[in-house]
Amino acid sequence: MSPLALLATLLLSASPPTGYPLPCMYPDRFAQGSMEHAAHCAREEGEALVLAPAVRERLDFGTEALAPVAAGRGWHWVRPDGVSAAVLTYDNGADDFIEGRTRGRGPDGLMRYYDSRLDLVLQTPYRWAEPYDHGRAIVCDDCRTERVDGGEHSIQVGTRWSAIDRDGRRLLPWQTSRLAVQEALDAQRR
Repeated sequence: MSPLALLATLLLSASPPTGYPLPCMYPDRFAQGSMEHAAHCAREEGEALVLAPAVRERLDFGTEALAPVAAGRGWHWVRPDGVSAAVLTYDNGADDFIEGRTRGRGPDGLMRYYDSRLDLVLQTPYRWAEPYDHGRAIVCDDCRTERVDGGEHSIQVGTRWSAIDRDGRRLLPWQTSRLAVQEALDAQRR
C-alpha cells in the first residue's frame, strides 16, 4: 500500500464521518488494484448505498465506469455519480455482468436484473434467477438457498424451474428440476 493510500485509510477509519456508520471494502484507485477497508464509509438510504465523499473519490471505476463495493448487507455496483445497485454475491464479489445484466434481489426477496447503467431493467416474480445465456435465463419459482461445503458455498433447491427471455416472458412449462430446463434449452438451440 502506498503511503498516501495508508494515510487515507487511517484517516477514514480514525475519524468517522458523521452519518456513515457502515464499514466497507472497495477498489482504491491509488492502491494499485487492491481492495481497501474503511470503518465508516457508507450508509443505506432505502435501497441505495450512499458512500462518504472521501471514499467515493478514491474508487477505482475500471473500464466499465463501475466499482464493486461491499457494505451493509452485501455487494453493490456503484457509478461515479454515486448511483448504486445492490447485487448478488458471486465468487466473493459483486455479481458479474453477463450479456449486459447483473442480478440483485428486491426488498421482497424476488430477483431483479440491472443493466450496466444500473437501471432496473427487469423485476421478476421469481425467488431465483440465473445469469442470461444466449438471451435466456433459468429461473425458479419456489427455490430456497441451502449451504454446502461447510457453509462456504450455497445452491438453490426447488421444484418449479423454467426459463425466461430478456423481457421476462416464460419460455417453458414448469419443470421439476434445473437439469430438465437446461436440457430443454439445449435441445432448442440445436
